[in-house]
Amino acid sequence: MNDIDLNSKLEFDGYWYLPEQPQNMVAGTLVYYPENTIVLKLIGSFRHPLEEFVGKETSENVIYGRTSDSKDITLLQVYKKAKFNWTAGFAMVEYTCKYMIIGKHIKGLDEQCNYWANAIIPELSVWCPFNAISFSTENEKTDISFQTNGKNSYVLNKTAINDNTNISILQEITYCKSQNEINIKQFEFIEVSKKSPCSISELLSNIQMFEQFLSVATSNIVKCTCIKVFDINLYQEVDNVKHFKPIYIVQPHIISKETKAKEINSINFLYSYSTIQKCYSQILKEWYNAPKEIAPIRSHLINSLERKRTF
Repeated sequence: MNDIDLNSKLEFDGYWYLPEQPQNMVAGTLVYYPENTIVLKLIGSFRHPLEEFVGKETSENVIYGRTSDSKDITLLQVYKKAKFNWTAGFAMVEYTCKYMIIGKHIKGLDEQCNYWANAIIPELSVWCPFNAISFSTENEKTDISFQTNGKNSYVLNKTAINDNTNISILQEITYCKSQNEINIKQFEFIEVSKKSPCSISELLSNIQMFEQFLSVATSNIVKCTCIKVFDINLYQEVDNVKHFKPIYIVQPHIISKETKAKEINSINFLYSYSTIQKCYSQILKEWYNAPKEIAPIRSHLINSLERKRTF
């Protein structure tokens, strides 16, 4: 499975059910609209149609799903809108939700487990470019070379922001070749790891804090395009090597068209990685451990980077 891009629409057909009623599965379609919402449309309902219309409940805590391509999906913070198909004689229920978890059924974002997370932020590769791919031209001949350490990725920086949490910058180079084509890709991403069990909520909080840090550094609102969480107990072993299965976290993030259209340019950076490299770890640690009273000021600073429409 290719990595999920949060800027691209996603759609899944499958069966859906409430955790306390696994025997009552209802067919439906789940659609993720980038920068908007996540919508689940059921052909039927989890309860008797009358309960859907006259019941007091307007939301579900958790909905589980099993898609047509065998993916386990969890929907969290779900809100309901029901209607009745008078012609066919059955209820049709539509849900919107805040979080979609692809790859595992969980009880909630606060559920503790041995997790760690990777987050891809495209602007990170511009802010701290480590040019592993090089080009040279001589006598109309171009040579392309790149370096790897034999692994999928390697650590460029690892910072302990407290006694339990590490924030690392990693680089990955992928390449594939055929008789007529070669594709080489280099990108940087962050990894959040914990020494003790943690929740997905804690990991997302750490990732959001880094997004804010990078937004200030680049003078531009930045957002992850892919968030992958890994569970130490969720893997497939091949030839005595554990291949951990990614759990994708999908949450719409709304950015104005003006901000989204803004091209990132190193000229506009408040500072780059190279200018603070010697003290980067200390700066990052201070950013994460700033007093709570600073939070409103930091939020105001981030909001000021949002480009406003002008007439």
